[in-house]
Amino acid sequence: MNAEQALSILTAAGYKLKEQKRLGNNLGEQLIFTTGEIVNIYDKGTYNVQGKNSGPTKELLQIRDTE
Repeated sequence: MNAEQALSILTAAGYKLKEQKRLGNNLGEQLIFTTGEIVNIYDKGTYNVQGKNSGPTKELLQIRDTE
């Protein structure tokens, strides 16, 4: 999964992007949403979710990642 795919999935589910930036270690992108979720997406295709309300966000991305 890449940043564009994750952003598409989450915005379609109603998430609103607050900020998108390159990770400090330059290994991927960070998506920060207005309701506190943070999704780190690495260039190698892996990702992790952190921040507020991360459970539903993880579920949305996992469902789409397995299709």
